[in-house]
This record gives sequence, C-alpha cells and structure tokens, in this order.
Amino acid sequence: TCTDSAVTLLTGAALEALKHNFVEGQPMAAAITSAPCELLAVGTSAKNVMLLSLPDLEEVADLKHTGQVRSVSFAPTGGMLAAGGGTDDMHGLMTRKLSTDEMKTIIWGVTPAKSSGDTSGEPSSCCNCKYLGSILFDDVVHATAFSPNGRLLAAGGEDSTVALLLVDRGFERGSALRCAAGVRCLAWSSDSRFLATGGEDMRLSVWDIVTETIVLQLPKADD
Repeated sequence: TCTDSAVTLLTGAALEALKHNFVEGQPMAAAITSAPCELLAVGTSAKNVMLLSLPDLEEVADLKHTGQVRSVSFAPTGGMLAAGGGTDDMHGLMTRKLSTDEMKTIIWGVTPAKSSGDTSGEPSSCCNCKYLGSILFDDVVHATAFSPNGRLLAAGGEDSTVALLLVDRGFERGSALRCAAGVRCLAWSSDSRFLATGGEDMRLSVWDIVTETIVLQLPKADD
C-alpha cells in the first residue's frame, strides 16, 4: 500500500504490515515484478521512480523522470520498466500544457546485478537500470501497461487517446484508440487481444485490439 510518503508491504490473509519504507514526495503509482528479480516500483510526485527490493523494501535504484510519475508497468518477462507521467500544477484546470510539463513515458532496461564475489550464477536482489528512451505525448500520461505477450505497451492519458507502442520496433507508435474522455487506467486480457480502459467519463470500455473497436462498455448508454 502507498499512503502519504509511506510504502507498506502487507502479508497474509489478514493483510498484516510486514515492512515499511518512505519515499520522497507522494506515491502516485506502484507495480511489482518477480523477474529478473523481485522488485517494487513506486512512482512519485517528486518526479522519480523508486525501485525497492522485496520483501525487505530496501532501496535499489532512484530513477529520474522529470515529470510527476503517474503510472508504472513492468514488462511481463521482466527486463523493462515503463513510467508515464507529466506535471499538472493546475490539477486539470489548464487545458493547454507546455513541453516543460514533461508529458512522456520513459523506458528503462532492468537487469539483475551480481556482486563481484558471486560465482553461483544466481541473480542477486539488486539490479542494473539503463535508460532506453522516452516517448513524448501531448498531454499528461496517467496509465501505462505492457501486454502479457510483451509485444505492446499501451499508454493513455488526458488527451483521450490510448497509444499502442510496438516494443520490438523500439516503441514505435502503432495504433491509436480514440476514447470519449481522458484515460485513467488500463488492463489487458491474458491473451493480449482485449484492452480495458477506464476514463474520466466514468465508463469502462473493452477494446478489441485487432479490430480497434469497443466490444463492451459499462455503464451502457441506457443504464
């Protein structure tokens, strides 16, 4: 759980607090991966992504974004981390934003690190992070999500569009799904065929990525 500046790891059916740590700024997004090592990524209002080891919540890396980090997503097989964001000091009241608001998604490579004395061949709890590039957007990015097959990265935000980025082509822009309102959250189906979007119009839409059409929307127009 992330509240104020605290990150808490909960365990068991009773969700008892196991570990605590603190990050700079307000936590705004979180994601967990088990590959290539067990990590928790926390995006913050302090314009960074903190990588914490699991289960001890020790700091592994401090990745700089330059914009408030509103979403984080690990690639399904590990190896990459995406962080989308942007700074909106007017809290949505200013419709036209500037390039200085750092509205982008940054990609890092995440690989396991070995201590100099480790000859076992097993990955350590720490990792190496390498900046791979940035994708610029016209508005704040609120949601990022790698598809389960690892071929696409979906990124959506206040421009009412979900960009489908082609991972194996260096995150080249592929299709764009035009939504009725700003996008706040994303979730893929297990076969990577369908993408659910939650928007500022208070609706949940399920898209067929192949046909680029909405196959289900809740609540329905007549609800």
